[in-house]
Amino acid sequence: MTVRELLTEVAFILEGEELSAEVSSVKNAENSNYADKIKNLLMAFNRIQSEVAINFIAPISEVEFTKSEEQIYELCPRLKRIISVIDGSGKETRYKIEGDRFKANAQKGVVRYEYIPEDCDLDGEFIFDGKLIGKRAFIYGTCAEYCLCSARFDEAVNWENRYRQATEVRSSYSSKRIKAGRTWGL
Repeated sequence: MTVRELLTEVAFILEGEELSAEVSSVKNAENSNYADKIKNLLMAFNRIQSEVAINFIAPISEVEFTKSEEQIYELCPRLKRIISVIDGSGKETRYKIEGDRFKANAQKGVVRYEYIPEDCDLDGEFIFDGKLIGKRAFIYGTCAEYCLCSARFDEAVNWENRYRQATEVRSSYSSKRIKAGRTWGL
């Protein structure tokens, strides 16, 4: 799924068919009659994407390192947290971060890390598709941010409440059998 597809749905919900059609078909948003609205939709989406990555669940990536000591932000741009470091033989190895330097106990290997995604354009990939916090939460959050920057405050509060409910995910869900209650009389 692309960001354009998600924002087409958001545009339809908030502004109707005209803006939705424009978002889905426009090649260059700056030349559109709805340039400001499309720009605001994209800005709202990028804010929600950053918020979800910082506060809830961040995307994961891997990068190879070839020296035991490197600049951490050159190695892992927009780093949130290192998950693990695997050496060349496939075993987890120790590492430490001193200032802006990454030091591993191996000469080469792979760093697995969480990161904060960069701002997307309309044709960017929606990287949270199929995750715990997915499309529905992003639609609600983008609607809330868009309404906020459009001074539609009552709508923004409504969408914000829906967004907060959609982001309340339970990591441990256990299915339990539901029994019918007792019936009186019959």
